[in-house]
Amino acid sequence: GGGARAPHVARLATWARDAASGAAAGATSVLALHPLDVIKTRLQVQDTVDRRQAPYRGTIHAFRTVVRTEGVLGLYAGLTPAVVGSTISWGLYFSCYNRAKARYQRMLDTQDLPSYLHLVSAGEAGFVVCLITNPIWVVKTRLQLQHKGAAAAATNAHANLNGVVAAAGA
Repeated sequence: GGGARAPHVARLATWARDAASGAAAGATSVLALHPLDVIKTRLQVQDTVDRRQAPYRGTIHAFRTVVRTEGVLGLYAGLTPAVVGSTISWGLYFSCYNRAKARYQRMLDTQDLPSYLHLVSAGEAGFVVCLITNPIWVVKTRLQLQHKGAAAAATNAHANLNGVVAAAGA
């Protein structure tokens, strides 16, 4: 009938809700802000000390240059690993953070956690996310730095991931 769900089913439903919420937030933010991330990454790796000789002389100039030389799709270089990585990251983060909080609530037999345990829960979640998603971010950055446009970058995603795995010795 209409009785209460078993505790493990309720925990699974909460985990799924947290993961789906985080994944949706991550994917949405990447889709909206990825061009800024591409420009930021390219500006960060400029080796030229003299700004007048730099490929990009600022954010607006970088946007214009990328669009002129690579087309609008150049602003979306590395989009696939960024969406995958952010979706996984935020889904994992929300789930791990809420599971850690629930564990501390059970340990202390309270729903009201002190601030430091929220911080500890966030740290635990962040550690797990960094450990699991770092290879995705390496691939994303490599693809963002390829000045070949989105189509060529997409074909290199698999090769980049294989390179990251090989370099890690996996």
